[in-house]
Amino acid sequence: MEAYQVSRINLLREAEIPSDASMLIFCSPTRPHPGGGKLHREIPGRRGKAIFLLDVLPVSAKLTNLQAVLAEFGVGFVNNFTIEDNPRYYYSNNKLNVIPAMGLHEITQALLERKCT
Repeated sequence: MEAYQVSRINLLREAEIPSDASMLIFCSPTRPHPGGGKLHREIPGRRGKAIFLLDVLPVSAKLTNLQAVLAEFGVGFVNNFTIEDNPRYYYSNNKLNVIPAMGLHEITQALLERKCT
């Protein structure tokens, strides 16, 4: 079993990513890094690991530096969300908690037969 030392850093205040960092977790970024993305560009080049946890952002949020680093990993995000108007397809009177519809497939067949949808 591997042991990890976890440290909290604030990339808005830190001058650089610690040299021994093997993974970075970006938790709910809401504004661009003032360094123009310099720190973000270091991550893919190091072949390190990163986890990006994103909240729903206002349309005005432009995280171009984050988009650029995600593109280096071959992924991206759209600043958008889905609202379901049919009450059969959302939970707890919250139109953002969409219930997925399962189609018939060998993987879902047993669930559909037990009505576990």
